[in-house]
Amino acid sequence: MLSQTPTRIVVEPKEYMTMIFGGPGVGKTSWAAQIPGHYFLLTEQGVSGVSVYGSYIFSFPEFETKCIELVEGKESGWRDQRPVEVIVVDVYERLFRLAGQYICETETFIDKGVAKKYKQIEDVPWGRGYGRTTDFLVEKFVKLRLFGFGIVLICHAQDKTFEWNKQDVMTTLIDLSKVPRNGILSQCDASGYFYVEGEEKKDAATGKISSFETGRWMQWQPTFCVPNAKHRLSGFPERLKLERGVGWQTYVDTFEEYAKLETKSERIVES
Repeated sequence: MLSQTPTRIVVEPKEYMTMIFGGPGVGKTSWAAQIPGHYFLLTEQGVSGVSVYGSYIFSFPEFETKCIELVEGKESGWRDQRPVEVIVVDVYERLFRLAGQYICETETFIDKGVAKKYKQIEDVPWGRGYGRTTDFLVEKFVKLRLFGFGIVLICHAQDKTFEWNKQDVMTTLIDLSKVPRNGILSQCDASGYFYVEGEEKKDAATGKISSFETGRWMQWQPTFCVPNAKHRLSGFPERLKLERGVGWQTYVDTFEEYAKLETKSERIVES
């Protein structure tokens, strides 16, 4: 029988699949560490200055094992365990490489009618290796979300320069090649670019130039120079202040405000 009940609008930010990306030390891990009920799956050592709940992951089978443990913990009602609501992958591009390595070890690709193994996923022709790895990971995340987990993916950023209108223009992208970047971005409900804003001042006497930080920001809407930012909530602000210790709460407060507007708009349409 066909469903007679419409899907609901998600009004809880922890239920989103969220990507955050930016340079080192900007505050990505600190922001995710503020999420109540987080659990980090750490693929690199970069949290020495932040206290988090989590486990290190050095191979894709280890990732799968830890996901099974999380699902079993949830199904058991977290007996004598700290409940987990959001799984944080830090960093995603490293998990992508581990998954690609695992696929190369366990799968073959058809090349000119012949099944062939590859040592590296990037060697598979026509980007099919990248596509397979992305689909493989998305399947895992979809299953985790069906069990009620939110997903946060942390990624580094890369700057790329291209010529536009006879001028060099720099864009900031998620640090993945085009196929895996677009593949995972299409699955995310929100993608935020975290960055430091600053200015330079020149000492009149010495001529020495010094850099000063003027603020840290989360950008949630795409621009010409940051095309990978996005948010599913209509009218969500282009950027929010990323203040130490309260960045997550700032995001939650803003999310709830715009989710109310979204649900109110839906009720008006339905009536």
